[in-house]
Amino acid sequence: MFRSSDRGRFLSAHRMAMDAVFIALHVVLSLFSIYILGDQIKLSFASFPLLVASLLFGMTDGLLVAGIGEFLYQMLFYSFGPTTLLWMLPPMLHALIVGLYSQRHGLSLSLKQTAGIVFAAGLVTALFTTVVLYIDAQFWGYPSGLTGLVIVFRFVNSLIMCTIYTIVAPRTVALLRRVARPKAA
Repeated sequence: MFRSSDRGRFLSAHRMAMDAVFIALHVVLSLFSIYILGDQIKLSFASFPLLVASLLFGMTDGLLVAGIGEFLYQMLFYSFGPTTLLWMLPPMLHALIVGLYSQRHGLSLSLKQTAGIVFAAGLVTALFTTVVLYIDAQFWGYPSGLTGLVIVFRFVNSLIMCTIYTIVAPRTVALLRRVARPKAA
């Protein structure tokens, strides 16, 4: 049986372990992405772990999962470059929006609230990712015709993934709440 002081340490260690799992899932799911048109369109569930961490634990955990997970992904695929930090911003914004909303509602969202914030944050992140792609293209000098086409495809892709997350996230989070928040002994 845990004393109340032990319980706080357990939950901290438990959350850190959960965050580590979510970070690993972010990287692994990034590795198993489906690429269309070379690497221009990416179908991936990599954002799902950061959404779940944000919904379960709030903004700080979501930002850690998004920031560390995306940094590791960038290092594995692209190494550190001038736009690495720029590409870390969209997943971090995604986690920030969802995590803040979840925290403001006591980390206890209904299925409808969860679906709503996941969809809204996904739309904002899709728009922001489009801006990041445009800045990246300008920095590296991609042909403007190709950039315009890729931006359209990536935005449509983001809307599709946003819809899938909206359908899957509420039920997944509801199931994980039992595991992620152990009851007092």
